[in-house]
Amino acid sequence: MNQTYLKEHVKEELSGAKDYIMRAIEIKAMDPNWGKMLYKMSSEELDHATNFYNIAVEYYNKVSSAYKEPPEYMEECMDEITEMYMECSSTIKKMHEMYNR
Repeated sequence: MNQTYLKEHVKEELSGAKDYIMRAIEIKAMDPNWGKMLYKMSSEELDHATNFYNIAVEYYNKVSSAYKEPPEYMEECMDEITEMYMECSSTIKKMHEMYNR
């Protein structure tokens, strides 16, 4: 397992979560059951993204402690993963709040 693999999975799960919640918001009034299903799927995808993010952090910390300082490419990749995760998950959570209004 490497950070590039984890980065791609975080991105994929966040993309799915965002797509599902956007569709849930669109369809909620017309078909509440489908809206609920899509909301739940979005939540699950966000959970998956969080799991992959946490694995990336754990992996980074293990490498950092083993080498005292992580390789530069790992640090850059972890920064990219963190920025992507924080920005996207924040947006998705706001969209979840919109859905629940």
